[in-house]
Amino acid sequence: MQSKLPLQQVLTLIRPHWGQSRASVLVLLLLLALAAGIPAFSAWSTQFSAALFDAMDKRNAEHFWNAAMVSAAIFCVGAVISTFEQWVQQWLEFRWRGGLTRHFVGRWLGADQAFYRLERRQTADNPDQRIADDVRSFTSETLRLGLSLLGAVGTVVFMGRVLWNVSSSITIGAITVPGYMFWVAILAGIFQIALIHWAGHRLATRSMEQQKVEADFRFALVQQREAAEQIAMYRRRG
Repeated sequence: MQSKLPLQQVLTLIRPHWGQSRASVLVLLLLLALAAGIPAFSAWSTQFSAALFDAMDKRNAEHFWNAAMVSAAIFCVGAVISTFEQWVQQWLEFRWRGGLTRHFVGRWLGADQAFYRLERRQTADNPDQRIADDVRSFTSETLRLGLSLLGAVGTVVFMGRVLWNVSSSITIGAITVPGYMFWVAILAGIFQIALIHWAGHRLATRSMEQQKVEADFRFALVQQREAAEQIAMYRRRG
């Protein structure tokens, strides 16, 4: 069972909807801008958080309340932006899933009778449920992972600059490392990514096997429901 798709097949899955919907492309650009802008907004807001804690440390009530009101306003704006990003992401996911589902249903039930050939040759298990379930997983996970990657890159760029500015240098032997906290964070992130990859990449095949078994189980339940009367009559005779 193939657990990884070649790039050409991935592009084949992406192309049917994005090549025909300009509205989705525009919304995607807006979503990418939001995903990249949120880390920048967070990095910009750290200066106000620093002013708030400085006022607390100096016990300056006037500066504290000013900084607190500004921080509260920034928090509200950030909450609105994050909520709007989630709404745009879900809207785009629903639209992409709908377009891709219509595309594959059209190919499956088209004039060339692909549904008949697939059933006769057994080249794909449960294609109807694959269309319903795998399209949902593909669209949602692709958007989620892509936006997470963009957000992580933005965090490294914008928050890394803040961390670099507040970090001091450390001397190890004859070597002086400037901004050592930044490099510690980078090394910790690399270690975390390597650990997650090592533990998680083996689950891809298991996940596909799980989906196949669940699809077979759902199909068996549907068959049982359709043949409920015959099954009941057979049990009475038994």
